[in-house]
Amino acid sequence: MTIWLLSLALLAPVEATFDDPAGLPAGWTTAGGRWAVDSGRLVQSSLSARGAYAWLTTSAWGDVDVSTRFRPNSTGSGVRAAGLVFRATDSRHGYYVHFDAANSQVVLVRQSAEQSWHELARRGGIPIALDAWHEGRVVVRGALIEVFLDGREVASAEDATYTAGYVGLRAGQGIIAFDNLRVDGKPAACAPFEVTMDPNDLSGLPR
Repeated sequence: MTIWLLSLALLAPVEATFDDPAGLPAGWTTAGGRWAVDSGRLVQSSLSARGAYAWLTTSAWGDVDVSTRFRPNSTGSGVRAAGLVFRATDSRHGYYVHFDAANSQVVLVRQSAEQSWHELARRGGIPIALDAWHEGRVVVRGALIEVFLDGREVASAEDATYTAGYVGLRAGQGIIAFDNLRVDGKPAACAPFEVTMDPNDLSGLPR
């Protein structure tokens, strides 16, 4: 245990890539939707999945700076929302940001087994162009959560329900491509990640 904690303290920033055409690298866990690696991107291709998740479970984080590039496809009529997951203690508990392209809004959500969609912040009037690449980013320090889109802060909130956990990606009602996932911050010791839910029951109706 002592050696493991020391290795956590020395953990360098993580740059997760999707360059192996054979599939996701070791350490990823998915639930819901249809996930596949295609031309160096991780793509969720189900148009109907209200909540499809891909968690990176190699390391847990407390304070964290996590970002990804995402591209919502114009196919379909759903919300076509990309998402960043953070401080997830398991598949039922944690936070995520919902970058809703169809409704031009960003929603910061806390989820639990009892309440799958608890809004901490909602910001409308945020254009998220379809068939274009965007950068989503979340910076968490203590209870303060700040959300950025294409380099601009678009939402923030304070919540101390979850203090550490795993990070990942989320997609709702659309074909979403993700290009890499970058994680930096303070490593944390957490129990191994577990998937214990049906994501279509847990995700809640996208807003």
